[in-house]
Amino acid sequence: MILDGKIVSESIYAEIKEKISNRSGDLPSLVLFCDEPDASNKTYMKSIRKQGEKLGIEVIVRDSGSNPVEEISELNKDKGVAGIMVMHPLKTANEKAVLAALDPEKDLEGRTVSNLGGIINDEEFFAPPTAEAVMEILNYYGIEVKGR
Repeated sequence: MILDGKIVSESIYAEIKEKISNRSGDLPSLVLFCDEPDASNKTYMKSIRKQGEKLGIEVIVRDSGSNPVEEISELNKDKGVAGIMVMHPLKTANEKAVLAALDPEKDLEGRTVSNLGGIINDEEFFAPPTAEAVMEILNYYGIEVKGR
């Protein structure tokens, strides 16, 4: 059986677009936090920005600056920022320190200790996007994985 992820993603994007169009007021933005992105990160960020544009979500690329932990702390406080993706690897910043400073509620990739611990402790958490995508595809096709 071949599973078509594109059909699933189009369905999810349509649902997100509808939710966004029904929302009133300013839309929160998504921040891509990086330093010295390599070619693959640049391509990935371009793809995220393009998809954000289609959905009506502002995507901001933010350089880690001279004090990345402080930058993350400021983004955590910014009510206009709905989520933060720390683009890795960070070349000039201590990635562990940056992730430790990241608010788990704004951690879109599930990389903070709190979100990773939620997986183990069966608590609410942001799941890593790849794992979430796999589960969405399996659910869409009605494939049960429990007990396998």
